[in-house]
Amino acid sequence: WWTYMGGIVRMVSTGRKAILPSMIGLGVAWVIVGLVSLYSALVTGEADPTVWAPQVAGPVGGIFVLLFIAVANIGSTLVGAYIATLGISQISKVRKKLPWRAIAALTMLPMALVLILFPEPFYDRVGIFMAFIGIMVAPLIGIQIADWFYLKRLKNLKISSLYQEGSRSVYWYWHGFNPAGILALVVGSMTYMAILDPVLFTPRSWLFGYLTASLPCVLVSAFVYAVLSRAMFERDIRKKSVGGGG
Repeated sequence: WWTYMGGIVRMVSTGRKAILPSMIGLGVAWVIVGLVSLYSALVTGEADPTVWAPQVAGPVGGIFVLLFIAVANIGSTLVGAYIATLGISQISKVRKKLPWRAIAALTMLPMALVLILFPEPFYDRVGIFMAFIGIMVAPLIGIQIADWFYLKRLKNLKISSLYQEGSRSVYWYWHGFNPAGILALVVGSMTYMAILDPVLFTPRSWLFGYLTASLPCVLVSAFVYAVLSRAMFERDIRKKSVGGGG
């Protein structure tokens, strides 16, 4: 939902218009839906809503529940497709050669192939897929904490550089990639997996009982990012900022 929130903000005229609906939807409505799903799965012993919905709500009620889930996922799918297309279109060569509709079609093609050719193997392993996405969240939080509060970059944000391509941007880093961020993400994720098995959700270290896997992951990724950023890029960013590169 992190990236989805960013996409929703981009789909309205001002970010302020998206804050209240997003908070109500995610902070209130989705909590209620999550609780209903959790308790229904515990009662029936089935996590699949197509199984527990008819058992809990009856045949007619189950149909309404499944229709609600289907309609709710339409909006999420549209936002996700928009964000993915927007991300691919940031590649200048792709954007110059292909129109928006073609990029959107190519972006959604892999998902369409999965749904048509082998949906069962994918959905049978969706828990593993989500687990490995989940282990990226804690390192991202650590990186943002270090970036915003330790390196103080939130106070010196160069808005124009966010939309500049090439070395003119203060955020160009190394050929468009930030090695400090990538390495911090990798090391943080490895820290998480060293403490907790993301697939079986079984502890691999005694630290889990006291700190969970997320807290050490946040701390390690923040430390690695802060150290590498200071060593690799801080001086270059200051030079560009002073010279008007932002």
